Amino acid sequence: MKKRKATARPVRRRRNGKDNRRWNDTLNAWSLPVNVALLIVLLVTVGVMYGMIRNSCDSLSNEVEKERRRYADLMDEMQRERAKWDNMKTPRDLEARLLRHGIAMAPHRSGQRIVKSSSPRTGAGIGMSEYASNRK
Repeated sequence: MKKRKATARPVRRRRNGKDNRRWNDTLNAWSLPVNVALLIVLLVTVGVMYGMIRNSCDSLSNEVEKERRRYADLMDEMQRERAKWDNMKTPRDLEARLLRHGIAMAPHRSGQRIVKSSSPRTGAGIGMSEYASNRK
C-alpha cells in the first residue's frame, strides 16, 4: 500500500442513493433574501385577496341590479292594481258588483247607524254586519 502525502487533497466521498454527486460539490441554487421572498408572498396574497373581494363585489352588484329590476316590476304591477282598484271603487261599479253577488244595498239614511255584531248567529258568519236604526 501506498502512503499518502500530507499535502494531498482529502478523499472525495460519494452520496448514497439517487444523487451521484460528491458531498463537497457545490450546488447551483436560485436563492432570494428573506425580505424579498416575504415581499413576493405578500404581493401574491394581496393579489388573491383583491381577486376574491372583486368577485364578491361584482356578484353583490349583480344581485342589487336584479333586485332593482324586480322592485321596478313590482311597482308597475302595484300601479296597475291600484288603478284597477280605484276603478272598482266607483259607486256605479260597487253597486253593480254587489248586485252581481245578490246583495241589494242602499246608502244609509241619516240617523241610522251600522253595528257589527260580536255574537255569532245561526246561519250567519261571525261578525256579520247588521243594520240598526236609532230610536228616539
